[in-house]
Amino acid sequence: MTAHPGTTRPGTRGRWRPHDTITLITTLTLITTLALTLGALVTGAPAARATAAPGTTAPGTTAPGTSTESLQTHVTPNEWTGWAKLGGVTTRGAPAAVNYRGKHYVFVRGSDGRVYHNVLTGYSWSGWSEVPGDGRAASDPAAVEYAGQLYLIARGTDDRIHRNTLDGRHWTGWSKIAGDGRTTSAPTAVVHLGSLHVYVHGHGDRVYRNIRDHGSWSGWSTVPGGGITPSAPAAAVYRNQLYLFVRGTDNRVYRNRYVDGDRSWIGWREVRGGGRARSAPAATVAYGQLYLVISGTDQRIHRNRYKGHGRAWTGWWEIPGRQRASTAPGAVAYAGFLRVYVRGADGAIYRNPVEPVGSHQGLRIRRRSSCLLLCWAEVSPATELRGVNERRHPRRRALRRSTRQARRARR
Repeated sequence: MTAHPGTTRPGTRGRWRPHDTITLITTLTLITTLALTLGALVTGAPAARATAAPGTTAPGTTAPGTSTESLQTHVTPNEWTGWAKLGGVTTRGAPAAVNYRGKHYVFVRGSDGRVYHNVLTGYSWSGWSEVPGDGRAASDPAAVEYAGQLYLIARGTDDRIHRNTLDGRHWTGWSKIAGDGRTTSAPTAVVHLGSLHVYVHGHGDRVYRNIRDHGSWSGWSTVPGGGITPSAPAAAVYRNQLYLFVRGTDNRVYRNRYVDGDRSWIGWREVRGGGRARSAPAATVAYGQLYLVISGTDQRIHRNRYKGHGRAWTGWWEIPGRQRASTAPGAVAYAGFLRVYVRGADGAIYRNPVEPVGSHQGLRIRRRSSCLLLCWAEVSPATELRGVNERRHPRRRALRRSTRQARRARR
C-alpha cells in the first residue's frame, strides 16, 4: 500500500519512494495534457504551441516552407497585475522606460511633438512633465544609463538623432549626435562593454549603428548581415552578449548577435515561435532571462523568453488583459517587476507589471489541508521536481516527529 503524500503508515519512516515519484509525475502529465486540451476546445487555441526552428534567412525574406500563421493566442500565467492607465498625457508613439539612480523613468512623445517624462520613486509617480530643453521629436524616444548619466535619445524634426542627458539634477539640453546620419524611425540605445551603442533604421531599410567610446562617436555604419527592416530595431545585452532585434518585411521577428571574441555578427536569424509583429519589438533582461515583447498582428501584446545556456525560446505568449496597442511596446525591469508599457487606442499609456515566481513554465504543487492543488505558475527547473519528491513539508515533518516519539514511548 502506498501512503498518500503528506501522510505516513504506522511503523514507517515516511520516505518518498522512487515509484511514488513516477506515479505522481505521470498523473501530473495526464492532468496537464487534459487541461491544455480542454483549454483549446474552449478558447479555440491549439493545444500545444507550434515552434519553428530558427532559420538563417535575413529580415525581409521568407524561408521556403515556413508557416503563414499569426501569433499563438496562449495566455501567460496570472502573475501579471493587469493593465492600468498611466494617465495625464496623450502620446503619439511608443513609450520608453529606463532605471536611473534608483528611480524609474518613462518617456513619451506628446501629441505636440515634445518629450514628456513620468518618474516612479518607490510606489509614487511624479506625474507627466516636459523634459527640459525645448526640443521636438519626430518619433519615439529611447533612454539608457551610461557613464553615470541618463541619455535620452530621439529623432529630431530634421530626421537626425539628438540626445539630452541628465546628470541626476540637470538636463544638458538637446544636441545632435555626431555622424550626420538620418533616420525615419525611432532609435534604440544600449550599453555594451563600457560603450554606448545607438541603432537606427536608416537608408535602404538597413540597420545602422553609432558607438560612443571614450568621449567620441564612431560615426554611422551598417550592421553586417544584409537584413532589411521597415521599422525601428531593439537592442539588449544578455550574459555579456549584444542582441539586436528587428521586424522583417514579412512581419517576422529576427535577431542578430555580436560575438565579442570574434568581434563579428553571426547574421540574422528568425526568433523561434513563428510569431508576427505589426511594429518594432522591445527587448529587456529580467529575472536572468531575455524578454522580447511585441505588438502582434492581432494588435495584442505578446512576449517571448530566452533562458540562455543553449536553451530554446519559449515561444510567443499573449500577455493577459486583452490590451490592444497601436504602437510598439516598451519593457524594463524595476523593483522586482518586469514592466511592460504600451500606447492604447485612446492615445494614453498603459502599464502591466509582472513578478514571476521563477523561471520555468510548468506546474507548481501547493499543499493545503493535506490536499494537492495544481495551479499554473512559474517555477525554476531546479525546483520543479523538488516540490514533488524532495521538499519536506512542515506537516510531514511534524507527523514523522510524532511517530518517533510514539516509538520511543513504546520502548
